[in-house]
This record gives sequence, structure tokens and C-alpha cells, in this order.
Amino acid sequence: MKNIVIDSPILRDKYPRSEAPVKIGKGVWMAPGCIVIQGVEIGDNSVIGTGAVVNKDVPKNSVAVGVPAKVVKELDIEGDPE
Repeated sequence: MKNIVIDSPILRDKYPRSEAPVKIGKGVWMAPGCIVIQGVEIGDNSVIGTGAVVNKDVPKNSVAVGVPAKVVKELDIEGDPE
């Protein structure tokens, strides 16, 4: 079995690199070890749990946990984040 070089032209053609911004709203709290996948938006005042893998948008005022992250609670927050 041959070793595969990560920067090989074959892999670059088959799996093109893509980039997309991550948007994190105001007042967001992200616990240690969480991972946010490119292109995801996390709404204002949301909480992301420890070790969560966020691969979809999280609405504002939400708590998301798990792998993949799922919204488990909506927060009752009045007003705009400071």
C-alpha cells in the first residue's frame, strides 16, 4: 500500500478546497473545545456547549450542544446584546 501525500494534485482535484466565513453574533458564549464549520452563522446571545461541532446555523438566543450540535433550548432574553 502506498502512502498518500496530502498535497497531491489528485486529491486537490477530487476534493477542492473551499472557504466560507463564520459569523458569530454579539453576546455569544462558546465553551472550550467547540468546533464551528465554515459558512455557519451563530445568532446573537447564543451558547455553544463544550466539544460541540456546529455544522448548521444556530438561531439567536439558543443553546446548542452535541456532535453534531443541536439546539436544545431557546433562551428568554429581552433587548439587544451589549
